[in-house]
Amino acid sequence: MKKSWRPTALVNRFFLCCSLLAVSIWALFPFVWLLLSSLKSERDMFSYPPTLFFTPTLQHYQISFLKFNFLVNIQNSLTVASTSTAISILLGTLTAYGLARYKFLGSSQLMFLILTARMLPAISIIIPLYNLMRAVNLIDTQIALIIVHTAFNLPFAVWLLRGFFASVPREFEESARIDGCSRIGALFRVVLPIAAAGLAATAILCFLISWNEFLAAMVLTSSLASKTASVGIADFITTYKVLWGPMCAAGVVYTLPVIAFSSFIQRYLTQTVMMGGIKM
Repeated sequence: MKKSWRPTALVNRFFLCCSLLAVSIWALFPFVWLLLSSLKSERDMFSYPPTLFFTPTLQHYQISFLKFNFLVNIQNSLTVASTSTAISILLGTLTAYGLARYKFLGSSQLMFLILTARMLPAISIIIPLYNLMRAVNLIDTQIALIIVHTAFNLPFAVWLLRGFFASVPREFEESARIDGCSRIGALFRVVLPIAAAGLAATAILCFLISWNEFLAAMVLTSSLASKTASVGIADFITTYKVLWGPMCAAGVVYTLPVIAFSSFIQRYLTQTVMMGGIKM
């Protein structure tokens, strides 16, 4: 039996498709413009009206890679973001699991304090962080950024993972305990596979927070060996002018890891929304 379409349903579907198309164009337009600008010569970049037909050039990429060593900044960002994310997920998993499974006096207040720590503006504590890192001789090192980014990500990871662990029925763990698993064994063999979507979503969000962090990276690092990509892009603003072409090229490269991680983790993020996200 063929499915009949009423005029109202066709109109609603048409407007829905148009809305999705408009939102997609609105979201993709900045990146497309950035990509086109990185391939234009300086003359074509500032032409008015803007030209869509031009001879592509890789000169801006050569300047950003060879003169400014932007690939080293990308490598530093990958190291700092990956390490801080791994530590945040490890410590956050153990903490969130304990808060989800054990009730004790003040547990609700503790969760509120964890959330408050995440809401604290970074600019309000950047000077104490700088003095602390200087006291332990960690200024201008990747270790300092890893510590700071982990401190930023850990409250967020605990808060989010607690909701996923709370959504896992206790009966699964009890069955594993009856079969001989310890509490830690039940966590790693039963709870974590069930909450894999939550772990993946939390990991990518922590990675993005660390990847895009600018203030602490700018204050705590200055040399090429430790400077991250978010700070390296600011180097294209020189004393005499702004190097728009190399900056656009660096911006394109800067977004590629984010696009790759987001594409890889998309199915897990969809499952996250269906699971309900945060649960108290």
